[in-house]
Amino acid sequence: MKIKEILTEDKDVFTDAEASVADKEAGRPVFKVEKVKKGDVYFLLKGDSVKEAKEALGKGAVCVFTENKNENGFFIEVSDIRKALALYSASFYGHPERKLKIIGVTGTNGKTTTANIIAHLLKKSGYKTALIGTLGAEVGKKKLSTSLTTPDPDEFFALLAKAAESEIDYVVTEVSAHAIFFRKLYGLELKYCVFTNLSRDHLDFFESMERYGRVKKSIFCYGQVKNAVVNTDDELGREIFRDRKGRTLTYGLYNPAEVFALDCKYRKGTEFLVNAFDEIEYITTKLSGEFNLYNTLAAMTVVSDIGIPLAYIKESLLSLTPPEGRFNVLQGSGFKVIIDYAHTPDGLEKVLTAARGITENSLICVFGCGGNRDREKRPLMGETVQRLSDLCIITSDNPRDENPEDIIADILAGADRAGKSHIAIPDRKKALLFALRIAHEGDTVVIAGKGAEKYMEIKGEKIPFNDKEICEEYLGRRN
Repeated sequence: MKIKEILTEDKDVFTDAEASVADKEAGRPVFKVEKVKKGDVYFLLKGDSVKEAKEALGKGAVCVFTENKNENGFFIEVSDIRKALALYSASFYGHPERKLKIIGVTGTNGKTTTANIIAHLLKKSGYKTALIGTLGAEVGKKKLSTSLTTPDPDEFFALLAKAAESEIDYVVTEVSAHAIFFRKLYGLELKYCVFTNLSRDHLDFFESMERYGRVKKSIFCYGQVKNAVVNTDDELGREIFRDRKGRTLTYGLYNPAEVFALDCKYRKGTEFLVNAFDEIEYITTKLSGEFNLYNTLAAMTVVSDIGIPLAYIKESLLSLTPPEGRFNVLQGSGFKVIIDYAHTPDGLEKVLTAARGITENSLICVFGCGGNRDREKRPLMGETVQRLSDLCIITSDNPRDENPEDIIADILAGADRAGKSHIAIPDRKKALLFALRIAHEGDTVVIAGKGAEKYMEIKGEKIPFNDKEICEEYLGRRN
């Protein structure tokens, strides 16, 4: 395939269709200089320099796509470099998205669990299903690592190509706010897209909740989603329902919805009576807490609309287990340990509320905040944990380029307001072991923030570290 064949796909984006280099063979899309190989096509993103583009050409790239053409010859001008990267990637990999039914899940919290439930229910009903998200990618029986919650277009469309080759029926993918903002899925239609909720996160990038919410909403309101599935108990969910022109399905607990739950009991798992499009069943799952009930209802809305009978859904939910790092419960000597990815004030509140419901005695929480991210949420998280737990242990969580003690000081500004017991232990391993040592029978230790992550990010280096492995090793010795 020649580059010029791709340039004809969208002349509003590919504005330089007559570029002399367009007769070259289309190469693999790349936007990081260090990854360039001979024959690749390089995309010069905003903020990158022409020097990097020339370095890419020196390494063998056949041409450079750019928004600001200030060089002749090997440079091709486009109106929007992010759209161009997505469109080129889709075309280069043979438009695999056209051969697949793709289901997206977006929202601040619950993306991973909701996507995993949808994939589980589809697989149990006989559909060949792929899954892409924070925990990596799963295409058929193959597990692949991914760099981001929603991979960049070069990686994302390569994964879709593998799914198409494997004759996958459905691809379930998490859709981050950054992915929407950077148009990673531009030109791709989502058969369904779920909106879970909106709460404070990523304001170091989006600057305000209004802008953050507007980005989330945008994917539903510009023709990219065929069937929207929204949470009517969330303000932005109701706004999407009100403003969207296309078909919208609803789920919730406290506001009118097409799929809702009654008689909810949160014990070791969750039991509830569900009304799904006027069909009723009593459901039991191993997932704990109201927040996981929302995730389950969202998934049930999608697969019910696809046509999977509620009786099949009920049966399939019995074998569902939480995704790695999402409310994973370990058993100590008479006490519980819960490992969860919660890293926002709202996420922590939901996890600690669920943990309190299964705790007989004291609730202990170990958590920290990431470095080089939204500083303003740190005291909010400190106040939340202090308010909802009996003992708060503040520690490190991917400090990146910041001093862990400075991050802890920000958290303490909120924790001190609650006036309850707390302790700061900057070394995360020591903090975990301290919590496990002091836990008594009937207690619950919640370890929040990192979930399934297998590293600690410090000064640009990812050092091996996993909360679950440390806990299992200690509990094995103690037991």
